Amino acid sequence: MEYVISGLIFLAILLGVIGFTLIRGEKKGEIFERLDKLTKVGSEESDDDAKRLASIDYTKILAKVGKGLSGLSFSEKLEDDLDKADILLRIDEFIGLLVLMALGFGLVVLVFSNNVLYALIGALVGALLPIAFVKYQKAQRAALLSEEIGEALTGMSNSLRAGYSFQQAMDSVGKETHGPLGKEYRRTLREINLGVTTDQALQNLINRVQNEDLELMISSVLIQRSIGGNLAEMFDKIADTIRQRIRMKGEVKVLTAQARVSSWIIGFMPIALILVISMINPGFLSFFFESTTGMIVLAVAAVSELIGFMLIRKITNIEF
Repeated sequence: MEYVISGLIFLAILLGVIGFTLIRGEKKGEIFERLDKLTKVGSEESDDDAKRLASIDYTKILAKVGKGLSGLSFSEKLEDDLDKADILLRIDEFIGLLVLMALGFGLVVLVFSNNVLYALIGALVGALLPIAFVKYQKAQRAALLSEEIGEALTGMSNSLRAGYSFQQAMDSVGKETHGPLGKEYRRTLREINLGVTTDQALQNLINRVQNEDLELMISSVLIQRSIGGNLAEMFDKIADTIRQRIRMKGEVKVLTAQARVSSWIIGFMPIALILVISMINPGFLSFFFESTTGMIVLAVAAVSELIGFMLIRKITNIEF
């Protein structure tokens, strides 16, 4: 039995490591390796490349696991989130990762607790962890992109004043910017070079990024292309507006920091207290878990805590 438990724990840890290695973008290295192989045919590294290609391709395993679930209704939203988080996994690979993570966490919890309900909760946590990571990466990328827009607009304005066209200015800023905005600029220019109209390519950029500041910039470009105007001056004004908005957001974030911390304390302190008391004196809280009245009290308390957490977050989430 000890060997079975050890094997299950090792399997769960292995699945977790493989999953988060892939989801953090290690597949980029695999892509670069394949490109290197194509450009170094007959070189001394061909044997090493062959060995690498002969190794296990974890993404194919994930794709086979998630292939049957990739057509579900939620897969389109997940695929959009993967694109916005810049995670190079196809939707079937990501769903396969969710399934394997759920199985891994569920097995570990089942082995340690010997309780099916706890195992189901563990499986749910395992499936939600990659989704939460994607949401976090998406938010981080969106925040970084927002910070880059102001400087990018200034650079494009200077390029326009130097006599560049809009596409040339966009290409110049795209090459100099190494963050997500530069990547989106380069992707838009590739679409234009492949035959997509400029207006449609810019609209695709808005749909991908969904950033208010960038949408304002694209709207000014589309208006200027229709009725004319000084685009460099427009970019300067938009850049100044974006800087003022960023400064104001920072001030509001500082002023609401105490309330936001309070929301997390309200949300997680009761859970932490229950866990600590359960470890110190397991029988102290048995009434809440062994009687109907106790379960009702716990349910009411949980709903109240959730409502309080959501209200505080709503109050401190000031939109601009």
